[in-house]
Amino acid sequence: MVGDCPEFATEQVRAARRRYVRRLAASMALYLVTLFAAETLVKTGQTSGLFLWALALLPGLAIAAAVGALGFYIAAERDEFIRMLTIHQALIATGLTLGVAAVWGFLETYGLVPHIAAYWLVFLWFLGFAIGAVVTRVTHGSWGTIW
Repeated sequence: MVGDCPEFATEQVRAARRRYVRRLAASMALYLVTLFAAETLVKTGQTSGLFLWALALLPGLAIAAAVGALGFYIAAERDEFIRMLTIHQALIATGLTLGVAAVWGFLETYGLVPHIAAYWLVFLWFLGFAIGAVVTRVTHGSWGTIW
């Protein structure tokens, strides 16, 4: 399978993966830098007003860029099998995340569990994406898109 044998992958397929990895790395680096800056500046009380709004938005926008990188990768991937596996992983991640969010939301509404910040859903989605890779390995014999 092309997904498991890089020597058989076309240059176009490898280029799509390289772009994906670069975009993902850049967005995750931006996320870490902006999160560290926001946490540091907010804890020291050095922000307010529009600057605080900007600091609060930047880490989330970096995560949105990571999700966008995955979307661009799916659109650029020429190997139909790998593209199908990647979409399968994303569907598993989305189903897991939406299911947990719905159940937790009702439990929270009725005071049975504490409130959890919504950004943890992103962590859960990426965990679901990794679980999706394991599922695709078991069901289709390939890891799909996971680095």
